[in-house]
Amino acid sequence: MHIINGKTGTCSPIVHHPCPANRRMYIPEDPEMRFLMIIHPGPIAHNHPIPPMSKASLEAKVTYEHCIEAAGSSGLTVQKVDNAMSTKLILQGRTPGEYDAALVNKQIKRDLLHIAKVKKSPAGLGIPGVFDLFHQEFTKAKEDRYIHDIVITETGKMLIITGVPYLLSLIHQKRSFKCDTTFKRVKDAGMNEWEMVIYYPAVQRAITIAHIYLDAADTAHYERLFDDLQKHIKSITGKPLCFKKFCANGNLLCMNADMESAQILGAARSILGFRKKLATNF
Repeated sequence: MHIINGKTGTCSPIVHHPCPANRRMYIPEDPEMRFLMIIHPGPIAHNHPIPPMSKASLEAKVTYEHCIEAAGSSGLTVQKVDNAMSTKLILQGRTPGEYDAALVNKQIKRDLLHIAKVKKSPAGLGIPGVFDLFHQEFTKAKEDRYIHDIVITETGKMLIITGVPYLLSLIHQKRSFKCDTTFKRVKDAGMNEWEMVIYYPAVQRAITIAHIYLDAADTAHYERLFDDLQKHIKSITGKPLCFKKFCANGNLLCMNADMESAQILGAARSILGFRKKLATNF
């Protein structure tokens, strides 16, 4: 782009100069020999910079697959694999990009991670895969399960209730919790993620103690969410989710949430309804 007489918009034509260099490739007849020989005849130099290494070698792919396997494919992202301590050990302190220039490309690493996840989940990464994982959970002890229930409501909507049992038990030590939908980590366009979060002084950070995946956001669906959340907290920890205002031995003072009215109304209906089941005084 040039400026001529104070006006812009004049473009010079781009002249393409073909590279004068050439090369010959020789491929072994033995398919077990995974290499080729390249010969550049004559001292003819290239007239352009060296292109970036965009194609990952077999060695680079296998090594990054080892990094994924060491980090564990469940819940992994490319960033988590790259930053994992196991990755640094496997690559001897180097980053994936330093190990092989092609691994700077995030798409290559995403593809490798996706392949690893598909291998671990033969039923798929969508809802059918969740049902398969839920079925596998029944082989574990109750305190080791992560997926606690998959609920199909009367209207055909879904709730997937997950959480680490020990973390769920921490709710009985707290005076408040926060909850909200996140719009994260879910590839299915119809699903959303709801989180229940507490602040835990022992580690001085916020901890997510429950993830619930849902495909509706109306008052009735949130009421069902809190109904099942309370049911499973009591089943897993042996104690009900109790607010001090509504239960004689309650520990919770408040639930922090945003201004999503459906969530607040659904929670209120569920908590008051659960209080009546406990037959406690208001």
